[in-house]
Amino acid sequence: MSALFNRRNARGTVGSGSGERHRVSRWWWGAALLVLAAVSGCEEDPHDPKTWIDKLDQQEHVDEAVRNLTRLKDPSSIKPLGKVWRAYNKPSKILRAIIAIASDRGEDNTGQPHYENALEFLVETVANYDGGSEVEIGDAVVACDALGQAELAGQANDDVLKTLLAAAEKPLARLSRANVVRIAATRALGYFKNPRAVDVLIKLVSADRETQRI
Repeated sequence: MSALFNRRNARGTVGSGSGERHRVSRWWWGAALLVLAAVSGCEEDPHDPKTWIDKLDQQEHVDEAVRNLTRLKDPSSIKPLGKVWRAYNKPSKILRAIIAIASDRGEDNTGQPHYENALEFLVETVANYDGGSEVEIGDAVVACDALGQAELAGQANDDVLKTLLAAAEKPLARLSRANVVRIAATRALGYFKNPRAVDVLIKLVSADRETQRI
């Protein structure tokens, strides 16, 4: 009787161990399914600006991120793009992306632009351009035009005015290629009703032929 009891008890123990393994197996399968669901739920959305903003910190993905942020035109991406623009020695491609996003007025072209987020980068471009670099001259010209549009939209500030005034009055040789920046700055000042802008415009237009650059 004792032996029979022991054999039954042994079979019960084995069965119990098998059940335990079955429960552990089921637990692992459940955990795996949860992980898969989480991964599936965290797939990158190409239409979410945050997807591409996060990729701006990855050098191998910067070009792709800039291209997609330009496509999405979300103003929240302007500051992160400006940070990368500075970090990568101010490439034209990123500056143009900033301007494209800041100037966007929506699909029906009736919304407000977002120049206020881009002003610091545009001002920096105009204030610090290298007159010996065709690329930086070109960037300064488009930045001047964007700053004029910012004033037209009521989003410029005093730093913008000061920068454009300085660029318009910057002494340059008559044949300097950088005179196109002076012209662009003067054109942008035409949007300002501030007396300082008006005074400089009158001064530039009234200058003699030897000093006039517009």
